Amino acid sequence: MNKRAVPLILCIDDDGDTLSLLQYLLKHGEYEVMTACDGPRGIQLATANKPDVILLDVEMPGLNGYQVCLQLQKNPITSYIPVVFVTAHKTEQDREKAFAAGAADFLTKPFHLKPLLEKIQRQLERNAKWQLLKEPRNTPASPSSSFMKFKKTISRKLGFSPDKNFRWLQISSLQMYDKAFDFGIAHNELAQLIAEFMNVPYVSHIGSQIIRIGVMPTAFSKAHHIVAVDPAGCGVNFVLSNPFNMMMLDAINKCRGADTADRFAVTEPENIAGLFERSSKERTVGAKQAPLPARETTAPPLESPVKAAPVLHAARESRSAPPSILVVDDDATAQLLEQHFLVSEGYQVTLASDGIDALLALGQQHFDLIISDINMPHLDGYKLLEMLSEKGLHAPLILVTGSTGPEAEIKGMELGAEDYIRKPLNKEILLFKVRRALGEQQRRLGAA
Repeated sequence: MNKRAVPLILCIDDDGDTLSLLQYLLKHGEYEVMTACDGPRGIQLATANKPDVILLDVEMPGLNGYQVCLQLQKNPITSYIPVVFVTAHKTEQDREKAFAAGAADFLTKPFHLKPLLEKIQRQLERNAKWQLLKEPRNTPASPSSSFMKFKKTISRKLGFSPDKNFRWLQISSLQMYDKAFDFGIAHNELAQLIAEFMNVPYVSHIGSQIIRIGVMPTAFSKAHHIVAVDPAGCGVNFVLSNPFNMMMLDAINKCRGADTADRFAVTEPENIAGLFERSSKERTVGAKQAPLPARETTAPPLESPVKAAPVLHAARESRSAPPSILVVDDDATAQLLEQHFLVSEGYQVTLASDGIDALLALGQQHFDLIISDINMPHLDGYKLLEMLSEKGLHAPLILVTGSTGPEAEIKGMELGAEDYIRKPLNKEILLFKVRRALGEQQRRLGAA
């Protein structure tokens, strides 16, 4: 960590007037200032001087701001330095590209003294916390007792042979995803098993609109497969892949305080890695899994998108398992909100981003209840109802919509919807209608 008495700010911009203005304003704030008129020179100065904060223009000839930031992220000397993008406009697409490149914040032109100094101060405080994440532990983290319990639970659930059980119990938490395929477990299945074991939400898609930029260094997020999200509405601070990684959790506790480390959801590593690989389109990620070796099962092979349940869930004793609910919505924030409400009541929740994803999920597992938004791309809630009827699937379906008129409700009921919920969602109403729908389904099954 830098020990200099006066913080050093590096300004990178191809416009000489902008550099002069920034230099004047920052010196007014008693900062030391260094300037570069293009990307390559800025990268050189950042590497040689390790500034405390970098102000980086987005639109420059040659290497633009995104490309410069990506280069800084690849260098371990500069990857933990907060980078603030300086731009004349800030659209949602700009925000997505900034996150993927590794930016910590935005500064919108024209800028003024007070907001500029406030933003710099905030980034200096962030730099101090980020350096704590960069510093290695003096001693290796002790193995988590909960991880051993998790491995034993999964071994029993999936019916591992003695030899497979022995090999499974030997893997470390950091090897878990790398070794999962050797045991016939896809990464998304493993993430769901972890979430179920820890009683936290599982996230199959991460929308860019819920991501918080600059909470932690991009290099740390990539290395440990963790991303900060907006807790408003979704109830979690982070989405991560491996909550058994004690070194990561210790670093977060040291950096942010223990009060936030336990508020997380789980997803597979590919979903988080995908956020940094795409920069121009909406990041709704659901990584495709490589083919798995067949597990021992009497279940018939899949012949259509909606057919038999997978071995993973066939191994589960259905009478002792909590009700399983499929939430279908193209809005990632709405997904997380519904998931948070339902998981808090002990339900098992799977997410789908539209009707097509829902049909694929139904082809892999039985669900006791479906909660579906109406207005979705590709296959909406009405069409999903029709296809479920054509397939002879009788899981009750609750429709969710922002429409206030009766027409949508009437059409849904005519197509066979179990019930109807209007947005914005109310937790008590949602849980009441879920309990009622599940109860009605149980009575129908009992009478059959």
